[in-house]
Amino acid sequence: MHGTKLVDSLDEVVVLKDVSWLPFELFYISLDERSARLAGVPVGVVNFIFTIMIAVTVSVAARTVGALMVSSMMVVPVACAMQLGKNFKQTVWYAVGLNVLFMIIGLFAAFYLGLKPGGTIVLVGVAALLIIFIGKRIVFGKQE
Repeated sequence: MHGTKLVDSLDEVVVLKDVSWLPFELFYISLDERSARLAGVPVGVVNFIFTIMIAVTVSVAARTVGALMVSSMMVVPVACAMQLGKNFKQTVWYAVGLNVLFMIIGLFAAFYLGLKPGGTIVLVGVAALLIIFIGKRIVFGKQE
């Protein structure tokens, strides 16, 4: 049990370190790989590092909360952040913050309501996404 927590912590440190070293490269590649390559960004190397980071994160997290929960916990906070963020950097920070918030709320709710933690975390995220959609529609009106 303690070994798993150590692996989770090391995984988080490695991923955060790599993302903090490559923010502009990742952003540039996500916009346009061809332009990034022309600008001198080593696209193949950065894509390889990013793929390894995703694989390690998903494999460690899948053992902790399950494969379906991992995909939901990766997609829902980003969907919420895309509705709130005005630029790439803001969207990334919103996604990280919302993911942490959903986990904390979901874990507390699961503990006090006697529910499974993984599903509760995802339900909290989906509920927040629905609230954001409804709130945007109320504030900005119907957009077509």
